[in-house]
Amino acid sequence: MIEKENSLQAILNKTVDGKMVFGASFGIKKDDFTWFGASGNLSIDQSYFIASTTKLFTTAIILYLKSEGKLQLEDKISIYLDKSIMNGLHIYKGNDYSDEITIKHLLSHTSGLADYFQGKGKAEKV
Repeated sequence: MIEKENSLQAILNKTVDGKMVFGASFGIKKDDFTWFGASGNLSIDQSYFIASTTKLFTTAIILYLKSEGKLQLEDKISIYLDKSIMNGLHIYKGNDYSDEITIKHLLSHTSGLADYFQGKGKAEKV
């Protein structure tokens, strides 16, 4: 088992070149084997921002849940989110549109919510 883990770590280390890739973190789980590795400027227990890659994972999971009949794209997000999150989430020109936002709106970026990293003031909810 140690040999497999060392081999995986060596592969991960090769991906970090300090020019295009400064850090890498990876995890594998298959049956009873679990391995986590990191290289470069990342550690296995470190949080980091993965930018737009998140959208791909989220969309894949949502569409899988839709195929399983566990949700619909037209579902209001208020069905799944706590009232404390929904309260005043999307107020535009004095009107609260929070309860109108659907999963489809979020996936297609048509919810009207501001970009998380841009355009929010100190008092705005994220």
